[in-house]
Amino acid sequence: MEENLSKKYSKVAAVLGIVTIAIGLIALLGWMTGWMIFAKIGPNYIPMPILAAILFTTLGIYIYIYI
Repeated sequence: MEENLSKKYSKVAAVLGIVTIAIGLIALLGWMTGWMIFAKIGPNYIPMPILAAILFTTLGIYIYIYI
């Protein structure tokens, strides 16, 4: 029972790692192309800083590889 639960949490963590990578890469794409619509959530929000986008991508990669 506990082994199945561990597998389930591993899959959830892997998916969330991929989502984190995607968020970081989309924000980086926004900064590289100059399309700020990709770097921020909405028109009234400030864009994600470049360093935060890099760290999101790095963290997502780490989570995905670690799991």
